[in-house]
Amino acid sequence: MKKLLAVLCLICVALGLASCSGKDEQKPAKKPEKSPVEIVETAYRIEEDRLYYAFKLKNPNEGITADFPTVRITARDEEGKVIGTADETISMITPNGVVALASYGFEVKEKIAKVDFDLVDKGDDAWIMNGEYNTGFKTLTVDGVSEKKSQYGMITYTGEIANENEKTFESVYATVLYYDAEGKLISGETEFVDNVSANGKTPFSVEVSSMGKVKYDKYEIIVSPRD
Repeated sequence: MKKLLAVLCLICVALGLASCSGKDEQKPAKKPEKSPVEIVETAYRIEEDRLYYAFKLKNPNEGITADFPTVRITARDEEGKVIGTADETISMITPNGVVALASYGFEVKEKIAKVDFDLVDKGDDAWIMNGEYNTGFKTLTVDGVSEKKSQYGMITYTGEIANENEKTFESVYATVLYYDAEGKLISGETEFVDNVSANGKTPFSVEVSSMGKVKYDKYEIIVSPRD
C-alpha cells in the first residue's frame, strides 16, 4: 500500500511540473514599448480662398517604423464648427526619423478661426515591427543646396541627396519648410525626387510655386523615403 501511495505521489508531482512547464511555454512574448508619433511643428496660411498647410512629424521609437501615419487637418470657425477637413498620409517614418509634408490643402470661403492638426489613431496597424528600416537605416540628407528666385514668383532649389544606405529609393519626399525670423514655421511645399541611388549622391532640382507672395527668413529641406 505504501509503495502504491508513493507511486501516485510521484505521478502527481510529474503532472504538476508538466502543467507548469506548459503554462510557461504559452506565455506570449512581451511586445516592445511604442511611443506615439509626435507632431513637432505645424503651420497654415490662407491665400486666395485656399488653405495651405505644412507639418513636421517625428517617430521617437528605436527599431520600430511608423507605417502610413496620417494627420487630419480641420479648419473651424469662431463657434468651432467645421469649415473643411482633409487627411494627409505619409508612407512611413523610420526609427527616430523626422518627416515633413506640405500641401495646397482645400478651398475655404468662410473666415477661419483655428486649424487643428490631429494624428489619426490606427492602433497596432500604425507600426512595422520587423521592417527593413528598423535597424541600420541612415538618414537621407541634402548637400550643396542653392535657391534661385524667378521674376514670376517661382523658386528653384538644386543640390544633391546623400544616401548612405544599401538601397536605391524609387522615390523620396523633398519638403521645403519656411521659417520667420523667430524660427517659427510659416509654410512649406512638398515635391518628389525619383531614383535616389544607394551609397552615393543624387542631384535634384525641385520647383516651388506657392511661395511667391510669402516673406520668410530661412528654409530647410527634409528628405525621407516613400518606398
